[in-house]
Amino acid sequence: MNTIMEQKSLSILKILIIGIIAVSFLHLIQYILDDDQFTLVSVANFAILPGILIIVSTYVTIKEWKNKTKQKISMVVFTAGAICWFIAEQTWTVLELVFEQEPFPSIADMFYLLAYPFFIVFFISYLKSKNLRITKYTFLFSIIISLVFLIPSLYVLVGYYEGEPTFDVTVGLLYTILSSILLFLILLGIPLFVKTDNSYFWTMIFIGFLLDTIADTLFLFTAIDDSYYNGHITDLLYLIGYLFFIVGFVFYLKVKSYTLRSEISMITFDTISKLAVPLVIGTIFSITSISLIYSYNYEQETSKEILFGFMIVGIFTVITVFSVVILILNKNINRFLRLKTKEIQLQKHDLEILLEEKSEEVLKSSEFSNIGINLSQTLHDLKNPLTVLSVNLDLLENSGIENAVLSSRIKSMRESINLMKDQMNDVLNYIKNPTITVIETDLLNVIEKAINNIEIPETVSVKILAKNISIQCDPTRMTLVFINILTNAIDAMENKGTITINVKQNNSKTIINIENSGPEIPQDSMEKLFEPLFTTKSNGTGLGLVTCQKIIKQHNGNITVKNNPTSFIIELPRKVIID
Repeated sequence: MNTIMEQKSLSILKILIIGIIAVSFLHLIQYILDDDQFTLVSVANFAILPGILIIVSTYVTIKEWKNKTKQKISMVVFTAGAICWFIAEQTWTVLELVFEQEPFPSIADMFYLLAYPFFIVFFISYLKSKNLRITKYTFLFSIIISLVFLIPSLYVLVGYYEGEPTFDVTVGLLYTILSSILLFLILLGIPLFVKTDNSYFWTMIFIGFLLDTIADTLFLFTAIDDSYYNGHITDLLYLIGYLFFIVGFVFYLKVKSYTLRSEISMITFDTISKLAVPLVIGTIFSITSISLIYSYNYEQETSKEILFGFMIVGIFTVITVFSVVILILNKNINRFLRLKTKEIQLQKHDLEILLEEKSEEVLKSSEFSNIGINLSQTLHDLKNPLTVLSVNLDLLENSGIENAVLSSRIKSMRESINLMKDQMNDVLNYIKNPTITVIETDLLNVIEKAINNIEIPETVSVKILAKNISIQCDPTRMTLVFINILTNAIDAMENKGTITINVKQNNSKTIINIENSGPEIPQDSMEKLFEPLFTTKSNGTGLGLVTCQKIIKQHNGNITVKNNPTSFIIELPRKVIID
């Protein structure tokens, strides 16, 4: 079954794949263009993609800040880092094209380095917001891999920068040190592959930063041996990394699901969790291989062309694995939605059969005195399937699915569940005869609580003409009275009209007049309104108003009904005396 969620996720993933193909194609046309022509293409790529990243991350940041979510700080610092990247890219372009210089270190390097602290804070804040439990094994694994990356890189760089100015050495070493810290934090987030409330976003960001780390390392060492050129494979990795970041934020906006839990996590990520370890190991292998190969070459000066070829194969192998992860992610989501839809349909069918069976049992009861016992047992039996059905509907409603057909079916099932719950509550409230606990209560609070517990259409207006009036009552039971009467009024007006609640009080009693703008009640029906099982609704139980009358009488009060306009009048004594 196609759903909005499936369509959106698939569309976004298609855009990502098309983007990777397009960027790769633009990268390859360097072989058919001259240097000046390709430079224009390269400049455009490094201006457009970082610019788009800033736009989408800024939009998400503003949205998260307004909603005061846990991720608002994370999004702010990520956007700040993205802005630093953009400024660095454009500064590099100006220095290279306008001034025809490639100084190191330059102002561009300052902005590149400034981005690292922002992204480090982003990872710390994001992981903290997820309440991620990091085991000692994950921590040790992250430390070891980061050191394996750091140590050979530092070894090569220290030798390369020997005799260079202290400032130049510091800037060069900072790149490697900050990359190692960022790599450490990236690896700490591996558990989020199997437990997260925004898996798409995290997957894209995770892959984007790994690609960026590979590109940083490759660029650093190609710069050392002066083998970097405009159009190098490093540039392609940077651009693909930007694409993953952009798509990650698009996912954050389109298919975000804050309440994704147990079952969907297990089904969606069962295969991805198995790929997480080889994925990371393969990526780290590429990173460390670059460091070790260049470390070895620096001393031995062996054939760089052969070793470089192996590195490129390793990098594209990792990218292939990333693509497989994306496809598996989409496939598992489709499978999950099909399973849950089928399960809900089966539960609905079972519930209909159970309702029919229990209804027949109740009708077969020959003594009215046994109806309460039979109905209580029926309601008890219905509780479990209703709960299961509600939970599954909640799961679908909160998972970001917006397909019109499926939403309509969910709405229909939800309305059916609510109808059954209302009918069950009517029966239970009638069968039960609890003692009331009378306290001094603000009447307006009781009325407002009742209003907040029912679904009032936008076409219905509720006017309360009363000041702060204190009455003696059981707030819980009295709230039930107002819920019943207001619900009946909305149904009578066919979800369009005005309900007016007018309250007056004298020395002996409080008079509450609830009138609606609906049609008059037929005279023959008015005489039976407070009789058990009498109802004018096709889906009513005939117990709502009877229950209201019972509760009012428990308060030593009285409830009546009149026409012109249709009104229910409740009279309660100022002082309620319970026998």
